[in-house]
Amino acid sequence: GKSTFLRCINRLELADSGEILIKGRNILDEQTDINKIRQKVSMVFQHFNLFANKNVLQNLCLAPVKTGILSEDEAINKAEILLKKVGLSDKKEVIPHKLSGGQKQRLSLARALAIKPAILILDDTTSAVDMETEKYIQDSLRNLDFPCTKIIIAQRISSTKDADMIIILDDGKITEMGTHDELIAKKGYYYEVFKLQNDGFGKEAV
Repeated sequence: GKSTFLRCINRLELADSGEILIKGRNILDEQTDINKIRQKVSMVFQHFNLFANKNVLQNLCLAPVKTGILSEDEAINKAEILLKKVGLSDKKEVIPHKLSGGQKQRLSLARALAIKPAILILDDTTSAVDMETEKYIQDSLRNLDFPCTKIIIAQRISSTKDADMIIILDDGKITEMGTHDELIAKKGYYYEVFKLQNDGFGKEAV
């Protein structure tokens, strides 16, 4: 249910009950302008959803220009900065099908950041990428030049261990919650997965 939970945040899925509050506003309320909310929420899916008939630069510029967030010149300038940040400056004229999977994922992240979202949702975006791409993603998220709440679904603990809060979901329920150090100290499910992913801890535990 993790992906369903995330898709509810910008109402791609409708929750059966409860509230989803963004800055105190319940987005399930019919009076809420969901399109206005969506302009502040970016999502990066495991499947890239790139425009196949547009090059890398055009993929980045289309949404900010179409929504009126940026002028065309502003969008191009911002796109070139983002491409440098994710290591794709030399690919701006390339069509997506000529990119590797990791490069497509980096492009998807850059596209999500182009509108300077207040909330950035990463839905299992690192599970199928190599370690180099994961590092690009982590570095990009650490060095944003605007305030942004980041919500990350991940199978790799390396993608979430620096988070302010880590939540373990099982069968639709929260089973563990805390920082990386707190969850390691509890020696529960998170602790066991961390051991498996880090070869008995090794250098990670030092």
